Amino acid sequence: MTNISSIKSWMASHEDEMLSDIKRLIAIDSAKGEAMDGCPFGKGPAEALKEAGTIAARHGFAACNMDSYVLCIDMPGKSHDRGLDILAHLDVVPATGDGWNITKPFEAAIKDGKLYGRGAADDKGPAMAALYAMRAVKETGAELKTGVRLILGSDEESGSQDIEYYYSKEKPAPFTISPDADFPVVNVERGRCAPHVTADYDQKGEKIVYIECGTAENVIPGEAKAMFASLDAAEKGLMTKRAQDLGCRAEFNDESGGVLMTIKGKTGHASLPEDAVNALTALLEALDAIKEDTVLFGCLHAIKERFPFGDHYGKAAGIKMSDEICGPLTASPTILKAAEGHLEYVFDARLPEEANEENVIGALRPHFEKNKMHISCSHMSRPHIVRPDSPFVGLLLSCYEQVKNVKGYPIAIGGGTYVHEVENGVAFGPVDPGTETNMHGVDENIPVKQLTEAACIYALAILGVCGVESKI
Repeated sequence: MTNISSIKSWMASHEDEMLSDIKRLIAIDSAKGEAMDGCPFGKGPAEALKEAGTIAARHGFAACNMDSYVLCIDMPGKSHDRGLDILAHLDVVPATGDGWNITKPFEAAIKDGKLYGRGAADDKGPAMAALYAMRAVKETGAELKTGVRLILGSDEESGSQDIEYYYSKEKPAPFTISPDADFPVVNVERGRCAPHVTADYDQKGEKIVYIECGTAENVIPGEAKAMFASLDAAEKGLMTKRAQDLGCRAEFNDESGGVLMTIKGKTGHASLPEDAVNALTALLEALDAIKEDTVLFGCLHAIKERFPFGDHYGKAAGIKMSDEICGPLTASPTILKAAEGHLEYVFDARLPEEANEENVIGALRPHFEKNKMHISCSHMSRPHIVRPDSPFVGLLLSCYEQVKNVKGYPIAIGGGTYVHEVENGVAFGPVDPGTETNMHGVDENIPVKQLTEAACIYALAILGVCGVESKI
């Protein structure tokens, strides 16, 4: 009979094998690339799905690759019905080796009980923990009343077109979990928008040749670069001091095109601005120290006025708001590019229930239009809420408590996961509250113990939802 003891015992004897499979996936750079035949999101994401299919087949699971959008791995029950979906993803945010200390991004390593590498925490490690939970249930002889499906996507970090494609062809199971957040259980995800601010200017007469900062809309940049036609010692000194005052570092290098300034901060996830040191807003502050009377400098100053360094909650922007269910709005500048007469600025906002087009975009529009800038937003998602007193949330908390031996509770997050539009969908683990994984940053990692415990929790959840004794 399968119980918590047999699940824990099985996982303990298969931990090394699980880590080996995760390392295979981490070795693949699965950041979004150029679309091509058979690879809608580029070669890397498609290769990651293919490798996961190979791993699943080796462990005795039927896997279906849906046109390199998603990979479905099924474990059937007695009936033809599916009781539980598990949504994880194998794509990652871009990474270079810059700043990584423990290992290179796509060379997984274990040190001091932690697994390092891009995707270790988000979301290749958790995806394999879910697969091994399925293996634990199957190989300990448990009977399932309904089936479980692990759905591995390849575009979660860049718009989730993969999961849209999946749901255009398949219906969701009655219950869904996504191992892409924190424990105990995330029953509330704030809404989100990523407004774009643009402006055109005459490059002639501008001191700044170009600005390059940011890799993705949902990643707080840890580095920002600005190329100047020229800089004198006094200007360098002013910007260096301003960066230092903010806890950042400014570096200057003479190059053929002028003088390149690099601001160093700390990268992080856009939903957690307090955990990062935003190099973009630090750059704006540094540039303001040598502000010139030009169109580009005027645009940069206008952005800085509404999004100053350290203002994570939209106070200066006039969009500060909060509610009891979702918590506060957060606003994280993530992209700033200026070159050849065109500027683009993006900030990532995580939204409570009261947020809407009028009190977010509308509140900012007059300021930017006054400075001859245009603000637009293609999409604004609403918060996703599953009742904290639902039987499903109660079951998941029970599974968490059995493995962790601590009291569970529902939580709200700013991050958005695959379940944001899925009824009865919650994010569920894999890390403990307060765990620093450097998700989206350098030296991304996850404690091995937490990963193994997560697999045990997911196995109990499968039994609780799909097992022959399930009562939900």
